[in-house]
Amino acid sequence: MRKLLYIHNWDFPAESANRVQVINMCEWFVENDIDVSLLAFESDMFQTENNLFDSFWVKNKFHLILIKKLWNYYIRSIKIFFYFTFQLRKEFDSIFTRDLFVAFLIKVFFQNKKVVYELHEINERVLWKKLFKITFDRLDKLVVISNWLKIELVNSWYNWNKIEVLHDGVNLWRFVWLKKEIWNDKINITYTWSLIPWKWVETLLKAFETIHIDNVYLNIYWWNKNEIWVLKNKYKDNNIIFHWRVDNKYIPQILMNSDILVLPNSWKYKISTDYTSPLKLFEYMAAWKVIIASNLPSINDVLSDEECIFFKADNCIDLKDRILLVLWKKVNIEKMKNNCNSKIKNYTWKIRWWKIYLNKQWEW
Repeated sequence: MRKLLYIHNWDFPAESANRVQVINMCEWFVENDIDVSLLAFESDMFQTENNLFDSFWVKNKFHLILIKKLWNYYIRSIKIFFYFTFQLRKEFDSIFTRDLFVAFLIKVFFQNKKVVYELHEINERVLWKKLFKITFDRLDKLVVISNWLKIELVNSWYNWNKIEVLHDGVNLWRFVWLKKEIWNDKINITYTWSLIPWKWVETLLKAFETIHIDNVYLNIYWWNKNEIWVLKNKYKDNNIIFHWRVDNKYIPQILMNSDILVLPNSWKYKISTDYTSPLKLFEYMAAWKVIIASNLPSINDVLSDEECIFFKADNCIDLKDRILLVLWKKVNIEKMKNNCNSKIKNYTWKIRWWKIYLNKQWEW
């Protein structure tokens, strides 16, 4: 059986999107007869493999190698490199990572190791760009998560053939047997995952505050209690419900219990407009619900107006109007949901793995 080391330069203190993505990638390598070990940092929240696997709803278990956590990025990277050098170097010849500095160190000191680096955004710092250029020339493959990322790299004279576009994905089996729980005539609008600035959830909150329909509720889900409390104190509408610390395994049922799913990314940040491939987008599609999303290149990279209702990014008035269009049934909701259901079959973790592993250039 072929062996692969997945290196993640962070711990697992919360079920943020990057942790979910890493877990799912490891799962699908295991599903397809690759012996995977995940090297990451330990955390207080997940003391054992079973604890972590249960929280992330892991079906295909893999090896977990956790080392003592550190907070400085470069020190963490060096610690991972030394751990690999003295503990794992002889065991693994193939490495997959989302960490640039780790990829650089391994390819410089162990040129015979095959390294695939997955890039999620282009950093504008001069030092990062120099490090990326040196690393790219040595890499066996570069994965990017949007077509716009690849276009920008190619425009900067990076080798087109060495760059593979692989959007994020979803596990459809998590949604197959779920049904919506009915609560009278209650209508749920839902946003899940992150409150970081470029995801701009406040556009949604401001839009909802002006709707004032008794049986329509807005649900915001996020793991950070402090950030939830800040928003809760700012937005006091009784129909806005804030939830925190919801395990990832419960997200599919939450989405299934919703009627409208919103993705309010901002146009003010490059990562939002061009680079991102939001996990929530694919989960929204799998839930077979109507989606309202910011009209941005990163979202248009996956969805068209055949599957999604778009609004002007950062415009709470336009978002409010789009929500009302759905509530008043002025759009063909069923057609959009059916189109989403057809398209999501091309964006599963299984398809993502297939593109990585069966590509002849990727033989490990």
